[in-house]
Amino acid sequence: MQSTRNDTYKTGICKRLGRSRECGQALLFLVLALGLFLLAAVSFSVDLGNLWWHRQRAQNAADAACTATAMDLLVDAQSAATGHQGFVLGQAHNCSLGDAAVPCKYASYNGYNSNTTNNLVSVSWPTSVPSVAASAIPAAAVVPNPFVRIDVLDHVPTYFIGLFSGRRTQDVRNIAVCGALNVSAPIPLLILHPSKSGALTINGGGGAVINIGIVGGPSKSIQVNSTSTTAVNIPGGSSNVDLSKGGPNNTGSDFGTWGGPVSAPGAVNFGTTGKWTYQAAPIMDPFTNLAAPAQPAAAPTPVYGVRGVATWGCPNTTNGCDHYFPGYYSGGITIKKGKESRPLLHSRPRRFLSELGLLPAAQHGAGHWGYCLLPVGHRDGEYRS
Repeated sequence: MQSTRNDTYKTGICKRLGRSRECGQALLFLVLALGLFLLAAVSFSVDLGNLWWHRQRAQNAADAACTATAMDLLVDAQSAATGHQGFVLGQAHNCSLGDAAVPCKYASYNGYNSNTTNNLVSVSWPTSVPSVAASAIPAAAVVPNPFVRIDVLDHVPTYFIGLFSGRRTQDVRNIAVCGALNVSAPIPLLILHPSKSGALTINGGGGAVINIGIVGGPSKSIQVNSTSTTAVNIPGGSSNVDLSKGGPNNTGSDFGTWGGPVSAPGAVNFGTTGKWTYQAAPIMDPFTNLAAPAQPAAAPTPVYGVRGVATWGCPNTTNGCDHYFPGYYSGGITIKKGKESRPLLHSRPRRFLSELGLLPAAQHGAGHWGYCLLPVGHRDGEYRS
């Protein structure tokens, strides 16, 4: 009975409106419109979801290519280029299918082979980046190309969006910028020679005698920049390096080398947390941007053979010490001065040496003198400060 009354009521309305043949068509159009809207929403969702996925994927490829290229920037700046970069610094480059250049390889590893039909990877070399302060950018003489920019252009196929735009693909561009910046590298012992075999060589000592011992400091205590596969020469048994108390927690610190050897010498004690790091990227000379001091007046005549702690703190009461004053030494400084085992004492500020430099006596070697020299060059058997 309820169904009959409803049908009669609907029929009566249609008769009063005079549109009995069109009754229900408005509802049909409404359902059709809602269906089309839902279909459009689903189609847009598919296209936009696909675009978002491609954007994330392309960004990963750009980041990977950028990071790999930045490592080459750093290594090249240390004159330690591997020879496998496959690109020319400062020269813009568009990757091609099968390209051997480092950024192209890493982009390809992440799904972007730069076949131009579907995607394109390009490399450029900006000289500055808006978010990086000028003071953090190395001088051009140190790092000629401090930044690299990787662009990954992805031609993403679209379906429903193409009906409105008239294009079958939508371009998605992702950018990554990386660089080599001026940063502090607080490593206690940094060996700068870029290629020497045995850049760090230790002879003598061993057993209970510690040749190099480092306590506290950063997580890495020693870095050797040389590209040589024999950059570190520490014979086991006759010498040793103790890093067991290095690092921020005094539980051990790292020893890094760029060229080699691959494995740590047995004479190195890393403690519980330290380790040997092979192919550790070279670290720039921390004094590179330090301006040379102006030449001062000639230094007073040194005082030789002083004795006693009360006399400028000389610890050698038997042979005495040689005391040097601040100033310019036109003839350089001869370390041994023909005497037996004398430490060198000096008053601050630094000594300013001529081209003759700091000369160790032939039979005595350079020795260890308890203060830091800032070399700017060298000749056989001498150091220039």
